[in-house]
Amino acid sequence: MVEKVAALVVDGAPVLAFFLKQDDVVEISKLPGWAAITGATPRRRREEVIEGFNQGRFDGLAVTYGVASCGYRFPGAKTLAFAEINNDPTVMAQAAHRAPQAKTVLV
Repeated sequence: MVEKVAALVVDGAPVLAFFLKQDDVVEISKLPGWAAITGATPRRRREEVIEGFNQGRFDGLAVTYGVASCGYRFPGAKTLAFAEINNDPTVMAQAAHRAPQAKTVLV
């Protein structure tokens, strides 16, 4: 699964990838150009990573649904990947419709 998500980065277009399992998020964050946010990530570090992603410093950002499906904004994302499907459709809808997303995003 991790390899398939990492392959979504094409021509430097940033990928925001949602995972159910923290282990997968940690695994993909070891790849060059990727960062991660999990429930274990301190708030200050989360903000630094999100800012870096939105400014184009990372090719991809892997997150867990629980930590990033609502409350954060990811206007730097060009592709949104649901690496795993969450059983709660409202969580997925919130994750897919990030504000303030002004450009087209591939889901």
